[in-house]
Amino acid sequence: MWAEKILQRTRHNYQFPRFLKQWPIIGRMMTSAELELKGAKEDAIIENAEIVLYDMLMHLVEKMGITNAISVISQSLSEEKAMADWIRTNAPDILMQLWPEIEASIAKREAQSVETEK
Repeated sequence: MWAEKILQRTRHNYQFPRFLKQWPIIGRMMTSAELELKGAKEDAIIENAEIVLYDMLMHLVEKMGITNAISVISQSLSEEKAMADWIRTNAPDILMQLWPEIEASIAKREAQSVETEK
């Protein structure tokens, strides 16, 4: 599965639970490609939130004079920025890899819709 290759390149090591692969969204099931794309979006949101939080924490420890924490927080902040940059850089490739399955799913749903209308 393509998402597993992406996840192996990241520090995240998880798989979507089986029940999520059949989660009904607006009256239809999400495909595994749609779930993978959704997961990539959620990863980007989380990474960027962590960047903001580490940045705030960095300012806080500087104000408080806790200088021994600065290097650790700075390292974590750098790692989060690198991960967010990786996701941003690879997002177009992720979409291009998943798009054929998403497009096929759309075509299949449209064909089924036409059949039910008859």
